[in-house]
Amino acid sequence: MAHVHATTNNIRCPCRTCHNNFFHPIDLVERHLFTIGIDENYTEWIFHGEEESWDANEFDDDVNEVQRDEYVDDMDEMLDDIRLGSFPNVEPIEPGTSEGPTYEEPRPKNFDQLLEDARRPLYPGCANFSKLSFIVKLLHIRTIGGWTVKSFDMLLKLLKDSFPDALLPDSYRESRRMEPALGFGYMKIDVCPNDCILYWKENADKHDCPKCGMSRWVTPTTKQKKIPHKVLRYFPLKPRLKRLFMSKKTAVSMRWHKEHRVEDSNVMRHPRDSVGWKEFDQEHISFASDARNVRLGLASDGFNPFNNMSKPSSVWPVILVPYNLPPWLCMKDHFFMMSLLIPGPKAPGNEIDVYLWPLIDELVDLWENGVDTYDASTKQMFQLHAALLWTINDFPAYGNLSGWSTKGKLACPTCNGDTDSLWLKYGRKHCYMGHRRFLSPEHSWRRKKTNFNGNNDHRMPPCELSGHDVLDQLNNVGDILFGKGGRKRKRRPDELNWTKTSIFFQLPYWSTLKLRHNLDVMHIEKNICDNVLGTLMSIPGKTKDSVNARKDLMILGIKKELHLQEHGQRLVMPPACYTLQGDERKGFFEWLQAVKFPDGFAGNITRCVTLNGCKISGMKSHDCHIFLQRLLPVAIAGYLRPDIRLALTELSIFFRQLCTRTLSIDVLNRLEIDIPIILCKLEMILPPAFFDVMMHLAIHLPREALYGGPVQYRWMYPFERYLGKFKHYVRNKARAKGSIAEAYIHTECLSFCSMYLHDVETRFDREERNVDVCEGRQQCEFSIFTQKIRQLRNSSPEEVSDDLYALACGPDPWVSSYTGCIMNGTRFHTAQREEHRLTQNSGVLVPGDHQGVRVGNHFTSVDSTRKSYKEEPFVLACQASQVFYLKDTSLGRNWLVVQKVTTRNVYDIPSTTVGDEDEDHLIEDEAYQDEEFSPPAHFVMEDDTCLDMPLHRNDIDPILVDDIVILDHPDPRVEEDEFLSNYSSEDDSDWNSDNTADSSGEDGHSDHENLL
Repeated sequence: MAHVHATTNNIRCPCRTCHNNFFHPIDLVERHLFTIGIDENYTEWIFHGEEESWDANEFDDDVNEVQRDEYVDDMDEMLDDIRLGSFPNVEPIEPGTSEGPTYEEPRPKNFDQLLEDARRPLYPGCANFSKLSFIVKLLHIRTIGGWTVKSFDMLLKLLKDSFPDALLPDSYRESRRMEPALGFGYMKIDVCPNDCILYWKENADKHDCPKCGMSRWVTPTTKQKKIPHKVLRYFPLKPRLKRLFMSKKTAVSMRWHKEHRVEDSNVMRHPRDSVGWKEFDQEHISFASDARNVRLGLASDGFNPFNNMSKPSSVWPVILVPYNLPPWLCMKDHFFMMSLLIPGPKAPGNEIDVYLWPLIDELVDLWENGVDTYDASTKQMFQLHAALLWTINDFPAYGNLSGWSTKGKLACPTCNGDTDSLWLKYGRKHCYMGHRRFLSPEHSWRRKKTNFNGNNDHRMPPCELSGHDVLDQLNNVGDILFGKGGRKRKRRPDELNWTKTSIFFQLPYWSTLKLRHNLDVMHIEKNICDNVLGTLMSIPGKTKDSVNARKDLMILGIKKELHLQEHGQRLVMPPACYTLQGDERKGFFEWLQAVKFPDGFAGNITRCVTLNGCKISGMKSHDCHIFLQRLLPVAIAGYLRPDIRLALTELSIFFRQLCTRTLSIDVLNRLEIDIPIILCKLEMILPPAFFDVMMHLAIHLPREALYGGPVQYRWMYPFERYLGKFKHYVRNKARAKGSIAEAYIHTECLSFCSMYLHDVETRFDREERNVDVCEGRQQCEFSIFTQKIRQLRNSSPEEVSDDLYALACGPDPWVSSYTGCIMNGTRFHTAQREEHRLTQNSGVLVPGDHQGVRVGNHFTSVDSTRKSYKEEPFVLACQASQVFYLKDTSLGRNWLVVQKVTTRNVYDIPSTTVGDEDEDHLIEDEAYQDEEFSPPAHFVMEDDTCLDMPLHRNDIDPILVDDIVILDHPDPRVEEDEFLSNYSSEDDSDWNSDNTADSSGEDGHSDHENLL
């Protein structure tokens, strides 16, 4: 076709690099297409002879058809979607009309101006850009590139000076005037300095708090503009939910969970597959009848906006995530909706209910009345309703949102009043053991006294409480006056650990939910990893096997082999069997420093290791996640006793199976049986101080996964990563909250507009991390050498041998040799290329049944010296998958443990086709990468040989105890959860030790100035 329609020998090149922007000879274009590939977005070959066509039916039948937009971007379509979604009774403006029609519904004054700007060329004769499309694209590039406001203003000035006829704004602030016209904005609500009330609705006109008497204003007597002490920024939910249906690109995806998901009764791939979702649909049939009704999750956490711990402060965004979307879109941050920005400098604590009032009020209205919404995919109006399914928080915030204190003897919210805890006199804290009650009733370990706490245990597990049972308990909790100014009162026994009746119970459906608050697997893994690593390595301050822990063993009369012993005039501490000493620790850290992961699988964990002194520090949550699930079983295999190694390996396998993106219900049921056995094994080995509440919470995770679905939708990783972006929003540290709010609105607006942009990279069509494309590097390297030899060959052929000339010509594109390739989204390197790299991408797995393989209980090892297929040094790409190798510490020498991985953004979703829009999903780094399917359940071994094994080591000399430590007496026991504030606030310093008072208040500047 291109040959036939070409007028010259040069034609546009449609390869992935040129994108029809460059003219090349036809033979060069052909070579580009063979070696690089054709641009996937070039589907209508309008530059090579194919006639351009469009379907007139894709325009709105209810709106007068307008002339097809000649510009590259679809700004007219965007404004039409916004008009129909926000002002459905307003007629569109015809091209050439200067004034809009009369309408009844209010709309921003600048909306008509935007309609004109969408049709006005950027400069006389411009055929590619309208004024609006150019400004939107320029703002979008600024956001993607991270330009400062000053640099943007300088660019505008340069463009205006260079193109005086162009219709360009004068400044960044002027260019943002379109945001309110498009419906993007937020409210500012004043707050009492003591968090008693919001100055909203009936309190809007008050100047003093009716509860504590504090003034609303920083300087109440001045005649100047009054400045409030605190300001809550509220981002209304209804317009954001309506915006999900304004564009056809997202409206279809919002029905995926019901119309395009394949039902599988034994597999969970999405929250829609969970028991909680299904029972909610059965309880509320009317809500479930329309697939467009939105299910939401709520996440909140605090962060320091200054990224500087020397300036203590805490800001708490409240984020909502819609679960209607398919897995490849659901947890992407451009679909997150910030609802509240709670000011600091202190964490809100239990007073978070005060700040949640506007959101809960809107959620109640969305449940009962709904909101009129335009569906762009069906071109119809419908009544949109929404429901909040659960909250996602770390454990301290869990207590603030649920109203159940997560401290003290009843810290477990699931066990509730039947929590099994023990006060450690010298450790000065509670421990949570007693996991034998979760075993089967006839289990032999229930009768083992000496290996546990000295008693038999025939108790049954705690009863699971329904929402109505919780409400019955909350009837014993009196009315709570919120605020941080009151005195503490003693908690009554019948109040259990309740501190308040959560504001979420104002939602009519809240008590019917199966899972109201999620235990965060991310933080649970982090704490368990710290406990395990600190105890194994005897890290000061981190180990749970301290001198005080041994003293508590003596008081309890258990594990006598580990009791402190007299050695002359000194006390000595027998070394425990679960600790590494001397050369063992050195070998462990050397092994850890040699670990390499595939590209993008995990962070460089070796940065946390210091061989000099055998120290490890600075491990982030994801480092702990990888260490616990991948590294721990292999690292300890050659150093610990088999029974200890088995218990820790089974704990690792438990979390690895729990965190797979495709969960089998049979596997979850098996995990619920296995985890009590694993914890009981650890109870027989480790001291009580090891079992803090985070260790205990692991026993409830399989049941929560059954109720809520895969943990990837219910843990804090995506939200913690999202909050990290908020720190970069702070350009003016004097007004941090305003900077965050304005930058969020700006980013939200441009994310919506970018769905209508073309020929520019957006968050919706960003290339994958590993794109399957040949870069053609052999054509550009050594170009000087090639040119010189070819010239010399022409002038003096006798001076250039055939071999030298062939070398100058380079390899033929058909037989090129590379040291790396990307295939099916996976990056592979040769072993030589990655020899000095920190990543490992040379591992290739092809199934086989030959010798040189050992399969243990929980992992597979291969002998790297046993090589097969030496005559066939290649495999087809479809036959290979990627693995990485870890040195086997138990077998040593040349044995390597094989660890499988899967490609990023690959989902095991047997779904029908949703539409072209679903293929344009954002490619972004995942917080976790593991096998797509749940591996077969590893049945936990209930071997009784560990019951008679010694708990101390005879091959290591005892450790002398300092005299200062011996004389250390325990403090009197103080139950930290027995006292409550009259105003319900507990001591916030337990969760935010860096909180300080801030009386500066909010200044009188608008948030628009906070970015300057």
